Amino acid sequence: MPRTDGIYAVPSGTKGVTLQAIQSGKYNGFLDDITNDLNAARPVGAGGTGATTPDGAAEALGLISAKDIAGVNTVGGTANAITIVTSRGYDAYAATLYLGFRAASDVAAGGATIDLDGNGAKPLYKTVAAGLVDVNAGDILATGYYWITYDPAANAGGGAFILLNPGNASSAYQVGDFLDSARTLSTDWLRRNGGIYNIADYPELAALLPALPDGVEWVAKTSGVSVELNEICYGEGLFVAVGATGTIITSPDRTNWTVRSSGTSLNLTGVAYGNGIFVAVGFDPNNGQVVACVSPDGVTWSASNITASGYSAFSIAFGNGVFVVVGGSQLNQISGFTSPNGTSWTQRTLPSDTGTIRDVTYTGSLFIAVRAFGASGIYTSPDGTTWTARTSPGSGTIYGVANGASLSIAVGAGGLIISSPDGVAWTSRTSGTSQQLNSASYSPSAKWLVVGNTGTALISSAGTSWALSATGVGTNLNDVVYDESNDFAYVTVGATGTVLTGLRTSPTQFKVPDDDPTYGWIKAVS
Repeated sequence: MPRTDGIYAVPSGTKGVTLQAIQSGKYNGFLDDITNDLNAARPVGAGGTGATTPDGAAEALGLISAKDIAGVNTVGGTANAITIVTSRGYDAYAATLYLGFRAASDVAAGGATIDLDGNGAKPLYKTVAAGLVDVNAGDILATGYYWITYDPAANAGGGAFILLNPGNASSAYQVGDFLDSARTLSTDWLRRNGGIYNIADYPELAALLPALPDGVEWVAKTSGVSVELNEICYGEGLFVAVGATGTIITSPDRTNWTVRSSGTSLNLTGVAYGNGIFVAVGFDPNNGQVVACVSPDGVTWSASNITASGYSAFSIAFGNGVFVVVGGSQLNQISGFTSPNGTSWTQRTLPSDTGTIRDVTYTGSLFIAVRAFGASGIYTSPDGTTWTARTSPGSGTIYGVANGASLSIAVGAGGLIISSPDGVAWTSRTSGTSQQLNSASYSPSAKWLVVGNTGTALISSAGTSWALSATGVGTNLNDVVYDESNDFAYVTVGATGTVLTGLRTSPTQFKVPDDDPTYGWIKAVS
């Protein structure tokens, strides 16, 4: 007879009675019943295995079968969409599922899924301190052996596989731990190269490292020269700085600098990039010879005259398809030249004012030039050809001008800072210093930076309120430019071959250690 709730009961009428004959039919039926029951799969609830074969028993009890351990599972699919076909042939996912497999390929970043025996793809997670997260690059490597289980409650109740032995170092380390490796590790790790990151991007690591101040982190670099460096520009991934006696130095990374041959011994005072070329300009203060040095790559340069005598050139800018050079004449008149290619130059007529134009910038629609002396020390032009004098507040000498975020900033003697939204109407600002200020630069992330004499540097978010930033040097700083590949970074150049790099910092950022930029890593994500 069938069992009831897993309990076997003797069929009715088969028990013997004292001194009475036993009917063979009932007795034999009873024995047959017992035989059948003993040979049938005993239910798990009655202490049995629920199966008549070893594989069936393992499946019923949620155990690993010998075939699973022997590795007859066939692994296929793609790196991040794994398929596994087992010898058992699972027909459903259950919480008791637990098996091993040998990976066919590395799992890449971005998570992975497993489809077991055609039951449908399920996410593959690993366990970290914060809970279950997607597996990442390095957690599963080709030819490695891995164990998985199935959790029907994971994936918001949709079910997921859990990787029990991820192979990545990530699983063996906690956030903040160091690791030395010649391999490029997964995105869970950051290089120990002194990089600056937003706290919001790596909150776990940021909780272990101090927040940065609102300021600039300055580092002096070796330029390879000792002459005055006058101006610097950035183009095509390269910094180019120019200076006295025809000096040109270049760097791809703000740190490593190489001296280049300019083709001239004249003092170079300005450099700009545009139309796929670098153009540097300079002059001879004795006879007024003005020279232009042109390079397609910042490495190889050729020099030619803009004019043989009578003029000076202090700065150059590119915009609206032309290079604009500004300076003065030996007759003490402001002057300017334009060129589409750095080799063919045309002298332009500026207002007949005395003095020297010391700097020029392009706003995207307007050239703005500033004069070193006189009340009307500002000039604007839409094309570098036709110029209009503008009124500057005060009569201080203006040495530098820059544009960014719909604002122009001009700086000069005695800590002068003035600003304008359009290049026409200017407003005086309080700088907090009496030092001569020489140059300004704007970056979308780091905002405004101004540099000047005796190592002076000022920072501002909006260009209205300014704060000093200690550079750690006492040399005059002549020019500054931001790094377009990392717009939290600046490079400034100055006297005696000075090169400083600056990283703009804020309390919303933190910095990783910089003890081993080549092989060192720090765990950033759990």
